[in-house]
Amino acid sequence: MRKGIKLITSLALALIILCSVQTQTVKALPTVSIYIKPDGTVDPATAPIQQDGNSYKLTANINGTSVVVLKNNIVIDGQGFTLNSENSSNQAALNLTCSGVTITNFHITGWLVGVLGVFDGNTIVGNNFTENGYDVAIYANNYRVIGNFIGSERIVGNNNVISKNEIAIRDNVSGFWISRSSGTIIESNDVTLTKETTSFVSTDNENYEVIHNNFLNIEVNTGGALVFVIGAGVPYWDNNYWSDYTTKYPNASQISNSGTWDTPYIPTVMRATTLDRYPLVTPYNFTKPVMVAEPTPTPTPNPTTNPSIPEFSSWLALLIILSMGLGAFFVNRKRL
Repeated sequence: MRKGIKLITSLALALIILCSVQTQTVKALPTVSIYIKPDGTVDPATAPIQQDGNSYKLTANINGTSVVVLKNNIVIDGQGFTLNSENSSNQAALNLTCSGVTITNFHITGWLVGVLGVFDGNTIVGNNFTENGYDVAIYANNYRVIGNFIGSERIVGNNNVISKNEIAIRDNVSGFWISRSSGTIIESNDVTLTKETTSFVSTDNENYEVIHNNFLNIEVNTGGALVFVIGAGVPYWDNNYWSDYTTKYPNASQISNSGTWDTPYIPTVMRATTLDRYPLVTPYNFTKPVMVAEPTPTPTPNPTTNPSIPEFSSWLALLIILSMGLGAFFVNRKRL
């Protein structure tokens, strides 16, 4: 009988070991980047991005992982979710190595670059950028940056348009660093500065346009935000609204109900050079961007991080029955 008991004990111990191995958690290695590949697949497949034809939608926040886009002619909708760097040394939240892509409804925060564009013809619309080095860095042509909450931008390329954004520029930085570019248009934006904003535009070229913008708090800036805006031959900035205009020119009059003043605007901190020949009497009216609220993600069980008690497989159940039968056999044999 003792032999039977020992056999049963040994089999039970083996089953315990098997069950403990069955329930161990396997931790997945951190993903460096998420890829939307040229064939449209998402890698890794477990990334919180849902594909519907040429539309890709975030289903949860993504922390510490960049998204590299390799497929042309798609829409990537953040649905209000956040791409959070968690480490300011991370490079770009969204890296566009493709064309015809629309990036929309993201909150992007904490990156060296929010959206990096190196291929032509992409659109960045309706996003909220906070605490990035450059919110958008364009090294390409024919971009449209429209209706975002945005700060600093880097532009190298031709015919890029920045329009209908809320632009807030922090201390000790420039709003736009433009070089080796032609045809840049900064149009119909609300612009706010801080006390120590370095400059609104820093550029080494002459072919860009600033029109129909509302500079809403010029009077707070003492860092000289308009010092470096004009080089030799740079065209005028016409038809902008300047919040300090009536203080600077109390005797100015409107030109025949045209909506423009009769006195050109010359920034106080800049050399005596006309900046805006036809400043606006009232702020320019355009459709303001609306921030998309972050939704509550639906919890999705992840077996790599949330282990649960596994179900017994059929072979394991068979092994238990067999051990019980063998034990009973040896016990009965001893009695005989």
